[in-house]
Amino acid sequence: MILFSCLQKRIESLDGSWRLDYNGQIESPFSPIELYFEGDSLTLIDGNNFKHHIRFQIIDDSIEMFFSNESIQKLEFSFHSDSVISIGAGKFYKFSNDLRNNVKPYELIDYKTDEILIDSPYSSIIHLVKIDGEVKVILNDITTDLENIPEFLVTSHGTPPSLLLYLGKGLEFNDLIEAYMWIKISNTHKVTLVTGNDCFDEFYIVKDFIPIDDSLMEEFLKNENIPPFPPLPVDNSETKRQIIRIKNQTDFEKLLNKNDSSRYLIQVDNQLDLLDYLKLTEKLRGKKNIMKVITAYNSQ
Repeated sequence: MILFSCLQKRIESLDGSWRLDYNGQIESPFSPIELYFEGDSLTLIDGNNFKHHIRFQIIDDSIEMFFSNESIQKLEFSFHSDSVISIGAGKFYKFSNDLRNNVKPYELIDYKTDEILIDSPYSSIIHLVKIDGEVKVILNDITTDLENIPEFLVTSHGTPPSLLLYLGKGLEFNDLIEAYMWIKISNTHKVTLVTGNDCFDEFYIVKDFIPIDDSLMEEFLKNENIPPFPPLPVDNSETKRQIIRIKNQTDFEKLLNKNDSSRYLIQVDNQLDLLDYLKLTEKLRGKKNIMKVITAYNSQ
């Protein structure tokens, strides 16, 4: 009973902010760098500013973490002192100040793929989320409107070698299209979509090339009072392609049945479900005979 009472007091002393000792080891590139304990709740913040808000329990020399998507992660846990703890391979120091920023934790859309995110230390990071029915982006530790994406990508990072776009639960395909158009303004054409996770160290991704139709982009720039892009040279080497229009699940299923080597142009309508668009993008990866272009968007 005395030992249990002492352990309980030490667990209660966890309440507050903790920061990773960067000189030590970490469990994975996506291990948390900041922790915030409050009762039986724990907020984990990783280097990409993704926040997990979870429940936890400490039993003997381990900590069990219960994630909202029903994943459970168990790691070694130890107290070194009242201000130093270890979780897995990471050592954390307690801070008297609250380290948390105002960015609210959110859940990903929970679409799991065959490809896992590896360490991307030089990537630009954008979180696309829906808050109270409004589509927002998280840029560093600021939640703001999508129109701030171009300035963030150009002034903060120059021309980014890669872009990670985290997709929050509740988003629709039309929301992604709008984000794509703001991203394209910054001359960024490739994006890695982060769509789901298991615990804090495994994230699922879909790689995409931003496929906005030129006429759709021109209309968007006009509506936003943005100068048009300089005209691109005409590619006369491109041979004629058979057009397939995809607006719904039925159209999508028809495409899945095509396994020939004919040349196709897939025209994607914004009515398509976001998850189906992700499935389509996965399906088309590596198929050089098929081009994909988004041809419709509903401005809010």
